[in-house]
Amino acid sequence: MARPPIEIEYAKAFPELEKVLRGVTRPGEVFASGKENVALPLLTVEGAGQIAFPVPAAQAKQIAQAAPLAPYGRGTETVLDTSVRKVRQLLPKAVKISGKGWETSLADIVNQACSSLGCAGKKVSAELYKMLVYETGGFFLSHRDTEKTPGMFGTLVVSLPSTHKGGDLLIRHEGAEHRVSLASDEPSEVAWAAFYADCEHEVKPVTKGFRVCLVYNLLQQARSRARLGPPDLAGPATDAARLIGDAFRNPDAPVKLAWLLEHQYSPAELSFDSLKNADAARAAVLCQAAKLAVCDLYLGIVHIEESGSAEPAYDSWYGSSRRWRRSRYDDYEQEGGSCEDYSIVDVCDAGQFIDSWISPDRKRPSYGAVPLGPGELLPAGALDGEKPDKERMTEATGNEGATFERSYHRAAIVLWPSAATAEVLLQAGPPAATPYLKKQVDALVKSKKPDVERRRRLLDLSSRMIDEWRDHDRTSWMRSDGDLRRANRVTMLETLNRLRDGDLIATFVQRVIEDKYDGSENQALCESAMILSPETAASSFDLLIRSKLPERPQPMVKLFTLLASEASAHSEFFRRDPVISAVCSALLKLTPPADPYAFRKKPFEELYSWDSERQITPKLLAQLIAALDTLCGPDGTHRAVEVMQSHPEVFDPLLLLTPALKALLGSGDRKAQPSPAVPSLWKHCAESLLSRSATAPAPPADWSQPVNLKCKCEDCQELQAFAADPVEEVHRFRVNKDRRRHLHATIESRGLDMTPLTERVGSPQTLVCTKTRKRFALRSNQYAADLATFKTLLSLARAAGCGADPAVALMKQAGSQCETESLAGWSGSLEDAMKDA
Repeated sequence: MARPPIEIEYAKAFPELEKVLRGVTRPGEVFASGKENVALPLLTVEGAGQIAFPVPAAQAKQIAQAAPLAPYGRGTETVLDTSVRKVRQLLPKAVKISGKGWETSLADIVNQACSSLGCAGKKVSAELYKMLVYETGGFFLSHRDTEKTPGMFGTLVVSLPSTHKGGDLLIRHEGAEHRVSLASDEPSEVAWAAFYADCEHEVKPVTKGFRVCLVYNLLQQARSRARLGPPDLAGPATDAARLIGDAFRNPDAPVKLAWLLEHQYSPAELSFDSLKNADAARAAVLCQAAKLAVCDLYLGIVHIEESGSAEPAYDSWYGSSRRWRRSRYDDYEQEGGSCEDYSIVDVCDAGQFIDSWISPDRKRPSYGAVPLGPGELLPAGALDGEKPDKERMTEATGNEGATFERSYHRAAIVLWPSAATAEVLLQAGPPAATPYLKKQVDALVKSKKPDVERRRRLLDLSSRMIDEWRDHDRTSWMRSDGDLRRANRVTMLETLNRLRDGDLIATFVQRVIEDKYDGSENQALCESAMILSPETAASSFDLLIRSKLPERPQPMVKLFTLLASEASAHSEFFRRDPVISAVCSALLKLTPPADPYAFRKKPFEELYSWDSERQITPKLLAQLIAALDTLCGPDGTHRAVEVMQSHPEVFDPLLLLTPALKALLGSGDRKAQPSPAVPSLWKHCAESLLSRSATAPAPPADWSQPVNLKCKCEDCQELQAFAADPVEEVHRFRVNKDRRRHLHATIESRGLDMTPLTERVGSPQTLVCTKTRKRFALRSNQYAADLATFKTLLSLARAAGCGADPAVALMKQAGSQCETESLAGWSGSLEDAMKDA
């Protein structure tokens, strides 16, 4: 079933540029190199015998002693000059190489070299020229090889496994220099390099050990043809540079251009070094052209995707077997081709973007997904008639009909004018442009020279990015790039700090950080606080504290602790009323720890698991009090502590405040002066616990649970009567499922102290309600915990600056009001605890 192709708007205004690039079909590499695990040769050398691998130093020395110094050609003469060339050589007649495995290994190396040099498919052979031994200090200054035998067009150097350092090979051609290391001390690994004979090359000095290598002449066997050589890319590169420059100077030109490659490359394997055949040739041309035209150039993966509603062709897909039909239809996916069994009803979503960036120097910038705009893709019609790389159709479910997805994922060379880099990256949103901004700001700061115009441009770009940042975070349709946005949010703040513009910093904190804060920005925020004026810092941190301390207490407390470590720089703005008020306001919204003594229909772990990140823990509260004491001073800390004391529903003395005091004061032996607010907090905890637990909870006298149910249905009235009955412990409701469900919901919503269970016998079944003593058990457990907590408070009395006497006085007061035997006995144990304290 024919379907319309994915809609692509190609760049059709550049036919001359397409012509130049299509005319480049051979790779532009002038050299090739690699390291291979191979079957090594049986190598015998006159004067040294059979050679072992890696070549032992003793044998390498024997070879060097048996080999004379190598001369070099100077014009028509052959001279010996160790200031130009210092290496020892053996002619082929002194070297015996055998072994079938080596013949195959050498042939593979030659094939790889030919493929990279652009002469794949040519009949090429390798002829041994010499064996060379570079001792420590050996080298060969820059030179070119001469044609030593008819058909020679290049040189192949195979470095045998031998422990050495240095001796790198430098290859130069048309102003470009390439460095190749031929060191390899693995027993079965050889390093090799091949290059055209007219390339200038040099061997750097060996700094340690012996470099032993075999040198081969690369010969073209079809000698009647023209001699092979590196393709001339200078002409196409110059033409391409002129056309690219003209194109981008046109006011109607696209912001960037992307040339699709012929071969398929995965993101993991994509690099300039891995390009094949014509792709490698065109990349070489465009690399040179980009330099001439002052453009930035990268490789990337182009994604062209669309999805929408579909209409399946049942008859053509499935035949008559419904069961088989469903099993295929539930998960139909085809890689590398398209499905012929559905038609497109509507395209609901489409996107075209580029990601997986890599530069010619192998760097991978974090640009993320940059949109591919209309008229930016070359060559025109490249994907016409091509099947999608991925195509998927899903079955209709519920109220949703059948849907389809299809896409191309192709590698491309992407370039744009260097001056337009910010504009290109802003297509993907401010986070993608942040690394570029950082690079420019770093260069400005590093120059240490005043450049008013350059700084102004960077400030303008920063301002534009801040204006667009929040909208981008909320509306971006790109793939999930949360990690990228998070990292670049921090990078942006660090970059603004380096620009030291207080207005931009404050705006970014208020518009972006306040909305997306997760703690990764803490260090940068501390630096920002030192740059901002106290007034600006106070207003900037006001909203951040109010919104994020309740939502993210852990990272916010870490931020306070970091700020406190630089108290001299931050205390002035933190002691201002807006900040202290923000802290007090945020304290009221904190989520308390789960209360295990509260009566609930489900265990507290289930109720609060979703909210665990928002809960304030004793350890966090202790860190917060310590940081506030340093940042806000005594007055500010007292205000915060007053909020804690007046809201026990959040700051429970048993669950939060006393453990926080213990964490704050350590073991109780601390001699350092505690926070001025600690004594007040300690006394509040003691009084609250004594007020709540001065008397032990008395067990219920009977089974009555008075309750006034609003629902007046017959079942609820019967439930109300049962709850109020002081004698009846179990009641049975034989009602249908809906009525049982209603009763069950009423019991749970009103928190009645009874357990409803369905007895699944008969019809209708019976809801059996059994009264429990759960409330009394929970209160008893809380009472015991209160007593233990008060004992902890007594052990902290001295460290809290309260002394022993106030605690004893409070206990005696509680004892005089209580006639329970347990508390009287506990009072005696407290006296002992006070003596120990």
